[in-house]
Amino acid sequence: GIQQDTPIAHVERLVARGRRRLALVPPPPQLTYSRHMTGGFQRAIEAHDVLEVPVHGVTTDSGFEAIGVEVTRLMGARHRPDGFVCGSANAAIATVTAAEDAGFVIGRDFDLVVKESFDMMSKFRREIEVVNEDFRRAGAGLAKAVVRTIAGDDPATLQTLDLPV
Repeated sequence: GIQQDTPIAHVERLVARGRRRLALVPPPPQLTYSRHMTGGFQRAIEAHDVLEVPVHGVTTDSGFEAIGVEVTRLMGARHRPDGFVCGSANAAIATVTAAEDAGFVIGRDFDLVVKESFDMMSKFRREIEVVNEDFRRAGAGLAKAVVRTIAGDDPATLQTLDLPV
């Protein structure tokens, strides 16, 4: 199954917390879900009339230190972000750590929403908003679709759509 506009759900959660300047730490551009995430993020910030604070030179695959350096730069800027959307748990941990090291407090100075599948982020910081991705359910749905396609069903009738949790 495909998760429907998870980035919109991410932005809506930040806007509900009063956040107006949002930054996205996206997946690498060569991954399909990067286009979905960045496109959904753009649609959501426009729909909610909030500002994007551009993240430069890092993705979720950039590594802890590189993400930390960029977040430190962002948090030192005049118009620093007050909300982050992260495409992975690793990026979220690096973001929170760098922002806290710069003297900012999650839940007070900034909020963060992350897509994850391991139920670990709320254990790291309770203030983090989590949109869960169920890999097992997605894998089971894909397996059923493959089996039914082999059995002769029209693949166009086998698509599913999961909503973010």
